[in-house]
Amino acid sequence: MEKMKKKAAASLFLKNGQAAAGFDGAPRMGETDPVRLAQTYENNGADELVIFDLSKEDQEHELSLNVIREIARAVDIPLLGCGNIKRPEDVK
Repeated sequence: MEKMKKKAAASLFLKNGQAAAGFDGAPRMGETDPVRLAQTYENNGADELVIFDLSKEDQEHELSLNVIREIARAVDIPLLGCGNIKRPEDVK
């Protein structure tokens, strides 16, 4: 029987272009720059990153999509985007 590979997935919550503490969107203690936080997770052994978009309005959603694109350019681990997928363009 082959052993299952274990993975560590870090989570990052985006609110107003910044990293938030959780689903309630409360401010994080410490690092709030989502790109630097993603790099920290990667550098500390995360195998993948789950990003939750907590935006409510279209303008904030666009900001979150831009931040996710920046994160994708800055790290080499797989990203999984969650929340507010409203149109096909959001998945690109």
